[in-house]
Amino acid sequence: MSQIRRKLTVRPRTKLNHIPVWKGSLEGYTTNFLKTNYWRVESSMTYEDAESEAFLVFCKLTAKYSVEEPKHFMALYKTALYNRFNDLANEDSILRNLHSLDLEDSDEHSHHEVAGDLDNHGSVLVSISQAPNEVMQVLRLLLIAPIEILELARNAWKGNGHNVEDGNNFINEALGREKGTDSIGLVRAYFK
Repeated sequence: MSQIRRKLTVRPRTKLNHIPVWKGSLEGYTTNFLKTNYWRVESSMTYEDAESEAFLVFCKLTAKYSVEEPKHFMALYKTALYNRFNDLANEDSILRNLHSLDLEDSDEHSHHEVAGDLDNHGSVLVSISQAPNEVMQVLRLLLIAPIEILELARNAWKGNGHNVEDGNNFINEALGREKGTDSIGLVRAYFK
């Protein structure tokens, strides 16, 4: 029996690192990927830029990783490409939201509302957007101020029997204006 046993020799497997090539399956996968996912980033980059981003992902992966089989590199590339375009799509969404907020805040942008609608505040919005700087400062103070400041203004107003002079003094102090300025009168006169 011992003679039947042969000595098994185990040859070590030689590691052959796969060297990925862009042309071929990776380029084809990228084209198909961009056909279905380019819409997510099209407002911030051209199609050629998206292709370049995919190629940069490929270059970074080939520089950083060495894999033994092509299927492992393809799986790595798919994951990295998906993650990169997910990040780009999130950045694109943030930029679009910021851009829409900038448009709402700009003086050149007018608010379009339906004429005849019961909730139409178009004329008020136009009046506010064209208001002089002194009126806008008072409106911003009253509309954007923290609740604590509004409470102080309300208490000053109510405490003296709705005295306009005390209300003016409070607003002037908050805005850094001279004490005798009729800030409330400016706002009333403008909106009459």
